[in-house]
Amino acid sequence: MTANEPKMDDASHSALDIIQQLLRDEESALGAVLRAHGPVVGAAIKRKYCVLNSHDIDDILSTALVELWKLRSQFDPKKGSLRATFFRIADHVALDLMRHGWHKARRREVSLHDIYPAKSADEAGSSEVEKPPIEQHMRQIVDSLPEAYRYIILADACARDRVASTALLAQELDIPEGTVRVYRSRAMASIRTELRRLGYSLP
Repeated sequence: MTANEPKMDDASHSALDIIQQLLRDEESALGAVLRAHGPVVGAAIKRKYCVLNSHDIDDILSTALVELWKLRSQFDPKKGSLRATFFRIADHVALDLMRHGWHKARRREVSLHDIYPAKSADEAGSSEVEKPPIEQHMRQIVDSLPEAYRYIILADACARDRVASTALLAQELDIPEGTVRVYRSRAMASIRTELRRLGYSLP
């Protein structure tokens, strides 16, 4: 387990009960997974993909539960706890959402190769820190952007350099590089316009 991965507690009696229910093909295990691990996993996903809203997180967790059910017979506690596995599936779903939007993300299947080995994520378990107003407004503005615009802006936000690779974005979105540049410019213009409308002073 990495330092940034959600803390696991599958050694507890209740967690073992959930695993046994899942392996016995009892659908009631899904509700138990959501109650036991949903809040921690959801918080970790929200911190990792900071622009996702609460509805996105709920949808991601629901989709992750469906994928967990499909993989239940292949679950191996030796490779990771149930919470770790649920997180990895949810992380995969969230990443597909960021790249392709919900229409394509829901059609993609999760495989064991997708969820093992563990992917790093922001540490979960602590209470959510209230975001400054401008961050809340930014999240709302980015949420309202067209899907391709949103993807480019989020990719830029996660890039180590100033912006994400235009060539890579063009390949992932299946559009010309020039279109990526236009979309990026339009997205930034929309963000600036909305922030100014909300009273923020921008250069």
